[in-house]
Amino acid sequence: MNGVHDISFFPNPTSGTFIIRSTEKISQITITDLSGQTIYKKEFLSSPLGVRGVEIDLSSQSKGIYFIQLITERESLTRKIILN
Repeated sequence: MNGVHDISFFPNPTSGTFIIRSTEKISQITITDLSGQTIYKKEFLSSPLGVRGVEIDLSSQSKGIYFIQLITERESLTRKIILN
């Protein structure tokens, strides 16, 4: 949890599909593997309101640790998610 807003990732660890929720508008999500390769990237810039929640499916990826970078209206932050 960060500052005046909350960002949550659940379930974490996940078997594939997980949800990101934020009290702030999310403008971009980038997911990378441990080697730094981008495996998922989505921008929500076309919506003036952004999004506050999104479901992501990583079930086609190998089990392991991934890093999720979120860009919100106020900051950029990175969190870890574990794929079982």
